[in-house]
Amino acid sequence: MTARTGSFAAQLDSFWTNFGILDSTETTDSVDHPPPTLVQKIRSYFVTARHRLIPFLVVGGTAFLVNWGLFKALRMAGMTTRAQVFVAFVISMELSILYNFMFQYLWTWKDTARLRGLRFLWKVAAFHGAVGVGALIRMALFPIGQVLNVQDDLNFVIGVGVAAVFDFV
Repeated sequence: MTARTGSFAAQLDSFWTNFGILDSTETTDSVDHPPPTLVQKIRSYFVTARHRLIPFLVVGGTAFLVNWGLFKALRMAGMTTRAQVFVAFVISMELSILYNFMFQYLWTWKDTARLRGLRFLWKVAAFHGAVGVGALIRMALFPIGQVLNVQDDLNFVIGVGVAAVFDFV
């Protein structure tokens, strides 16, 4: 604990230390505090990372729009069978993941070291690993929705929502 100086508490600490009641490395302020609650941890995180929150939300939101826009464009370009729609789904998802990575890297995390060559590729692979579970969930849910005849756009949004919840947790 940090020592207090010039206050009544510091004088009290000195008094108790002189009489051997308080170890000189302790203060009367060395009370055990309960661990922070989940809400306190989340609030603390957002307070310290608030300069990244807006870019993160903007890039994530536009990545969703890129994903959905590419998906719809590929379908309108003639990818209409179940297999083709699934391929369009996977292509649009991968391109939106790359979009998301690049803009998060360039804007949200602009204060981090810039990487080149293999280190940059490793960072891209690590990002894919981080979002990979959500992507796999989406790729598993989409064909199920197709078999159940869920409309493609709704099926797309359901997959994104489920994956987002899983990625957040």
